[in-house]
Amino acid sequence: MISNKGQSTNIKVLCRIRPLPNEVNKLEYSQIEIRSSNHLTVFPKTDPENALNFEFDHIFPSTSNQENVFHIAAHSIVQDLVQGINGTIIAYGQTASGKTHTITGSDIFDANTMGLIPRVITSVFDNIEESDNTLEFSMKISYCELYLEKIYDLTDMDKKGLKIREDRVRGFYIEKLTEHFVSSDFEVFEILRVGTENRHLMCTNMNSRSSRSHTIFTINLDINNSLDLSGRNGRLCFVDLAGSERVSKTGAEGLRLKELKNINKSLNSLTSVINALTDTKALHVPYRDSKLTKMLQNSLGGNSKTSIIITVSPLLVNESETISTLRFGAVAKAVKNQPKINRELTMAELKLKLHKLEEELKKKALRIGALEEALAKLSIDSSVIETQPSKNDDPVDFESTESDEFLIELSEASNKLTSYIEDNSKRKKLFTEVKMSLEDIEKNRENDHALISILENKHEKIESAIKAKSVIVQKLIIEKTVLSEKIERAHAKKLELERTLNEKTAENNDLKYKLKAYQDKQEILPETVEAIEELKEKLVHEQHKYKKNQSELQELQLRLNLALQEQLNNKIGDEKSILTREINARNDKIIALEHELDEINESTKLTKKILGEDESSLLIDTDALEKKLKELAEMYKLLVSRQSSSNIEKQINLRKVTRLNEKIGFLEQELQNKKKDLIKVEKEANRFLDDMAAQSIFNKMRVPIKGGGGKGSRAYTYSRLSIKPRNCASLKFN
Repeated sequence: MISNKGQSTNIKVLCRIRPLPNEVNKLEYSQIEIRSSNHLTVFPKTDPENALNFEFDHIFPSTSNQENVFHIAAHSIVQDLVQGINGTIIAYGQTASGKTHTITGSDIFDANTMGLIPRVITSVFDNIEESDNTLEFSMKISYCELYLEKIYDLTDMDKKGLKIREDRVRGFYIEKLTEHFVSSDFEVFEILRVGTENRHLMCTNMNSRSSRSHTIFTINLDINNSLDLSGRNGRLCFVDLAGSERVSKTGAEGLRLKELKNINKSLNSLTSVINALTDTKALHVPYRDSKLTKMLQNSLGGNSKTSIIITVSPLLVNESETISTLRFGAVAKAVKNQPKINRELTMAELKLKLHKLEEELKKKALRIGALEEALAKLSIDSSVIETQPSKNDDPVDFESTESDEFLIELSEASNKLTSYIEDNSKRKKLFTEVKMSLEDIEKNRENDHALISILENKHEKIESAIKAKSVIVQKLIIEKTVLSEKIERAHAKKLELERTLNEKTAENNDLKYKLKAYQDKQEILPETVEAIEELKEKLVHEQHKYKKNQSELQELQLRLNLALQEQLNNKIGDEKSILTREINARNDKIIALEHELDEINESTKLTKKILGEDESSLLIDTDALEKKLKELAEMYKLLVSRQSSSNIEKQINLRKVTRLNEKIGFLEQELQNKKKDLIKVEKEANRFLDDMAAQSIFNKMRVPIKGGGGKGSRAYTYSRLSIKPRNCASLKFN
């Protein structure tokens, strides 16, 4: 199958609000306000101040009729189906919210209450009737349900527990599901009626006829164009999901409880798939978690234009389910699909392509043969060519001058061709040399790249060494700063000690002066002597402390000098500058190599271009010369055999024309006979198809539907079928 590239498009989500009887008290309604055709607001009873806003592609109020829903939700999908684009319409919502009423309708034969499926079927056949008569359609119908995680064929109840298989081309499909060929909408209505009556329904506290299964009604449409032999196919699926329910509201027990668990499990799997498709971080989409999501894989994130109709109930008792359904629709609106036209090559189209390819091969074979003959003629010696006219002197005696000119021209052309061949061989040799030089340049280029990579590695190592040295320098600077602060503090302390020493020295001198004065007077008091001794001890202590601080200061000065000396010995600045210069030099060399490589590439491109132009011009000249040589050879043959063969050729041609005229007459007669036989066969085939359609609506043979002018056949089929449902009351609003 061949498909054109599809464009990404979001799933279309539409909301339908179910109408309620007039006798229901308005106080029992949930407060839902429709602000526009695509925007509604819900005011929850538990928290009316926090309103919930939802936006969808369209919102159907409770007053909307079935026709309005069809035109907005499904009309465009019908147009796409006839063009060969897949489509899906899914009904989602809680039980008793109107899903089945929307998809099927309360009476599929009532123009007012019929749902989407009968309206779509009628619209599809209307489009077939309005299409070009060069189109031929073939339609297949299948109808199945998923009940208790088992698949049932609703048109053949003997087929239960069908398996889902996976194919690389088709994806997931239901094995052995019956597909009925149909030729009119009335046949489809009968299949829909039978399948709907076979569907599993049950009475619950919330719905007297609650659907206990998910159903899938599928239309497969093949379109073949008899004009260009092209083919397309489209598929349209209607999915009527079972309603989500709560055990407390439905009062489910036993089998009903088992049904409810399976329904809610499959709907939860559907929700998980929707969430995974809208989550940009999700690495896996869990299609395989349930049979429902397997069957809907192509409709969710695949090759299909999908519309989801969410149905809600405005009753206050269902408010939580309504909000949950609206939130599901808001999330599903973000899912993107990739719809595209499904075009497939028919057998007739493949045969036509094969025939064209064979014709092209024949033409190429003839061309190759002509070229081989021309090459063979070029290898003939010119002397042999000159002796050929002597075999038949009589026919060419009267044109000897023209023959001589022809031989001269042929000789010149041969010489010219020889020179061209020699020139071509020289150019080929030059091209080979240039190619070898280009290979050498390519090798040098690889070597340069290797050298550049080595230099880059060395550059990285140097950079890392510079970074390491920079770290050491930073550490030394920090240590220098710390030592400088310590020296400053020691110097301040030294100044303070010197000031104290000077003060003590002054006091000592003063005391000495006083002591001397007292000694002179010989009046030394005991208290004075004790004070003097105390001052002497204090002076000795301060001198000792001063010497200790002086040694510490010298030690700090020594450490600072050592650190500075080590910093100078490292010569980091000089090494860094040397490394920087080396890096710059290597970078300059790399740039020069790259520039040289670019120049080599440019010269290579220019050389290739010049060689290509020379070779193409040489080929053109060679082809022209071949044509001229062929013309000259034909002229030569004509000069040699003009008079001798003209009569014979004329007689042969007359015989050929006579035989061709006889053959044309015979073929025309045979064609007329075949046309008559074909008309008879077509009449018999149409009669056979009509008989097959009259015998049973469940056709398992392909029934072609001709585009344009099909209304008569639809009315004829309707008159021969008894299709009115046996029990219309069984298809009530659901």
